[in-house]
Amino acid sequence: MISSAKLKLSDQKKADILAAAIEEFRETGFAGARINRIAERAQVSKRTLYKHYQSKEALFYAIIDLTIAEFQAASRIDYEPAQPMADQLQAALENYFAKISSDAYMTLSRILIAEFLKDGEISTAIRERFEGHNKGFADLIAAAVADGKLKPVDPDYAATQLVALVKAFLFWPKFLMGEPLPELAQIAHIIKDSVRMFLGHHGRG
Repeated sequence: MISSAKLKLSDQKKADILAAAIEEFRETGFAGARINRIAERAQVSKRTLYKHYQSKEALFYAIIDLTIAEFQAASRIDYEPAQPMADQLQAALENYFAKISSDAYMTLSRILIAEFLKDGEISTAIRERFEGHNKGFADLIAAAVADGKLKPVDPDYAATQLVALVKAFLFWPKFLMGEPLPELAQIAHIIKDSVRMFLGHHGRG
């Protein structure tokens, strides 16, 4: 039986390898990345690296999966029938955009977008893995529709619409042009205003 200490050490090495791969892909792109440099960055042997990730492709797909997991975890919120819908949507959006506007998430996103535009096989993998990436919001909206708090609507469509309202201000300017995020008061205003617009269209009043 594997001891918990060994298991934790193995998990740490795996995390170190993934962090090193993110830096390597960020600096050199997928085509220019080298397994030996990733192993050196992670301070592990190539044998240890291959024990966790069988190839450079496997490492890159692990980064895709990590990005999606971060995406989905940030938007997950349980529906509360007794709580005002506006408060629930605002809480979900605040948590979500705190995560995806972080420098770490921006780095992951830029790596994926760069390879998406260059490599057909990778772009297909990214598209397939990103299906349902707004599931947390979609589930919240579906529960609210079933509870009569929102008008009937396709949850995936409405989730994409809601996220897009805020992403235009709190994600794309930083991602594409390196602009700083607005002040906290302005962020709160953008989110509150977006929720108000969303409920004005989909809410039952």
